Amino acid sequence: MEEIEVAVSPLGKEEQLVTLIEEAAENNGLQIRVRGTLRTYPGSQHWHFQKPGERGTLEVTLWSAGNRIWFSVQAGRRAVWIAEILPLMKAWIERQLSQG
Repeated sequence: MEEIEVAVSPLGKEEQLVTLIEEAAENNGLQIRVRGTLRTYPGSQHWHFQKPGERGTLEVTLWSAGNRIWFSVQAGRRAVWIAEILPLMKAWIERQLSQG
């Protein structure tokens, strides 16, 4: 599994980050397939995003208690569109937060 950290601190920005993550996905033509939490990260928010008509799943986890937000791609869920969209989403989220 590949993990890519987002260079932001989620502390105190949880709701803003939820909105930004979902907007970034929508702006790139992705749909939420799963929205929940990860047992290994209590209190986390976790998404599975897919591109309609394409294979592959991009996962995003927001874990405030651990002061982390990251993208992950499972080996069996890789796709070309993920490699193209992931850096765009990451940069967009970081830019939106840096603009305050």
